[in-house]
Amino acid sequence: MENEGKRMDGIKRHCIKGIVVLAGILLVPLLMPANSFAARTSPLIIEHNCTDITNIPESAINQAKADLHIAYGHTSHGSQLTDGMTGLVDFANSGGLGLSLPEDIFEWNDGGTGGALDFHDYAMGGDCGYYPQWVNNTRAYLGEPDPDTGRGTAHPDVNVIIWSWCGQASHRTEQEMIDTYLDPMTELEEDYPNVIFVYMTGHADGTGLEGNLHARNQQVKAYCEANNKVLYDYYDIECYDPNGNYFGDKLVNDNCDYDSDEDGLRDANWAIEWQDSHTEGVDWYSCSSAHSQPLNANRKAYAAWWLWARLAGWNECLEAPSDLTATLDSETQQITLSWVDNSGVISEDAFIIQRQVNGGAWDNNYDTVAADITTYVDESLSPGIYAYRIVAHLDDDGTGNPCDSQPSNIAEAVFDFIFSNGLYQYDGTSWAQLTTSDADNTGNTMVAYNNGLAVNFGSLGLWYYNGTSWSRISTNNPEWLTAYNGSLVGDFGATYGLYSYNGSAWSQISTSDADNTGNTMVAYNNGLAVDFGSYGLWYYDGTTWDQISTSDAQWLAAYNGKLVADGGSE
Repeated sequence: MENEGKRMDGIKRHCIKGIVVLAGILLVPLLMPANSFAARTSPLIIEHNCTDITNIPESAINQAKADLHIAYGHTSHGSQLTDGMTGLVDFANSGGLGLSLPEDIFEWNDGGTGGALDFHDYAMGGDCGYYPQWVNNTRAYLGEPDPDTGRGTAHPDVNVIIWSWCGQASHRTEQEMIDTYLDPMTELEEDYPNVIFVYMTGHADGTGLEGNLHARNQQVKAYCEANNKVLYDYYDIECYDPNGNYFGDKLVNDNCDYDSDEDGLRDANWAIEWQDSHTEGVDWYSCSSAHSQPLNANRKAYAAWWLWARLAGWNECLEAPSDLTATLDSETQQITLSWVDNSGVISEDAFIIQRQVNGGAWDNNYDTVAADITTYVDESLSPGIYAYRIVAHLDDDGTGNPCDSQPSNIAEAVFDFIFSNGLYQYDGTSWAQLTTSDADNTGNTMVAYNNGLAVNFGSLGLWYYNGTSWSRISTNNPEWLTAYNGSLVGDFGATYGLYSYNGSAWSQISTSDADNTGNTMVAYNNGLAVDFGSYGLWYYDGTTWDQISTSDAQWLAAYNGKLVADGGSE
C-alpha cells in the first residue's frame, strides 16, 4: 500500500443533479443533457488527504447542495459516514476547527428541504457485501433506465449512489471481488450513464499489509485508478490520523486500535490518543461511530463532503505539492520549509503556507510565496511544536474562480526552549524568564515553598518568589534547602546548624548541620527527616527530635507516607 494517497492531475468535474449512496458504492447522476454525459478522463480518489473540511470553499458546499441527489445503502459500519455528517452540523455551527460558515450549512435530509443536502439515508437495504441483493436493490430503487435521461425512472432526480461494506470485503477472493462487485458496478454505470456510482473500500480489520483485506482494497483502488472511477477510500481514511501518521502497517482495525511496539498485539488506539491530546468541540466532536471512535466518524464526514463538493464541480485544478520538509535552526530560531512543485501544464499563481502550533487549529492562510518558489523561512518563533502543509493556488481556474490543490504532506519541527542565564519558569505551554541570576547549585538550593519558590543565590543570599515578585528572606547562604508542613528549612553549615523559616522569622531547630553529601533532608510525615552523618538519622515533628536510625543514609526520599533511605553498598 502506498503511504501517500494519489492526487489527480487535471481532473475534470461535472455538475451532478442527484446522488444515491449504497454501502460501498456511490451513484451520482450528472446535470447534463440526456445522452451527452462525457466519460471521466481521470479517476477521483477520496482518501485521507481529503479530510480537511476547512479547505472546502463555501461556494462548493452550496453547489453540492444545489446539484446532488444522493442515495446511500449501508449497515452498521456505513453509519459512521452519516453519523459523522449529522454531528458536523452543530460542530460547524459552534465554530469547530475555526469554521466560520452560515448556520446549518452542512445540514442534510431526504429530499433536501430547507436548503439541506438531498441525501436519502438507508435508501436501499443491506450493504454491498450481500450479492446479488445489493445490485437488485439498486435497480429496484432507481427503476428502469430512462434512455433519454440516463437515470432511473423510479427516482429520476437521483444522480449519485453510494454503498458501503460491512466486513465481507475481508473474505472475498480476487475473482469474487470482480464477479460480485467490480463487474456489477460497471454494468450499473453502463445502464445508468448519468448516475455516478461511487466505489468504496472495506473497513480495516487488523490483518495488516499482508492480509487479504488490504489486497482486496488495493484491487478496488487499482481498478478505479485504471478505469477513471470515483472511489471513497474508507480503508485509507482509517489508516491515518489527522497529523498524517500512518497506521496501515501496524495491524490497525476498524476501532483504530493498532500495534505500537511491533509485538503483534494491538495495544494503542490512534483516535483516542489524538482525541485525548486535543480539545473536544474545538478540534473534534463527539458523535456516534459504530465499531469505532468519534474521530473516525468525523473524518469520514469530512471526506464525504469533500466528495460531494468534487462531484458538484469543485475544481482543485492543481496537483498538490509533495515531499515537504521542515528544518529547525535553533540558533536563529527559524524553521525552513522545502517542498516539490508538482504543477504541470497549468502553473500555480502562488503557494499558500498553512501552519499549526502546538496541535491547535490550522491557520490556512498563514503566509504565501510566489509561483515556482519552493522554500520558505518561518522566523521569530516561540518554543513549541510547529506543523506545516503547502497548498498550490490558482487565481483563475478558467471559470473566473480561484481554486486550490489538496494540501501537501504535513511536516513538523519541534522548537525547544534555549536557556541562557538565570531561572526560567514553564507554565505547561511556554517558558518565561524569572531572573537573570542563577541559583547556587552546590546543593538542594531551590525548593517549592508556601505556594512560591525559595532560591539560594549564593552570595546574594536566600530569596522567595511569590509568582510575581522576589523578596530576600536571608542574607546568609544555606548549603541545603527543604520545605515541610508550611515551613522552610535551611542548613547553614556547621557554624549555624539548621534553621526553620515560618514566613516572617527564622528560628534555630538544631545546632548540628545535616550531612549534605546527598539529599539528606526531606519532608516526611508532616515533619522533617534529617541525616546528621555519624549522629544517625533523626525525625523532627516541629517541636522535638527523635532518632529513628543510628546509621546515616546516602540519600533520603519520601513517598506515600513512607521514608526511604539509601544505605549505599558495602
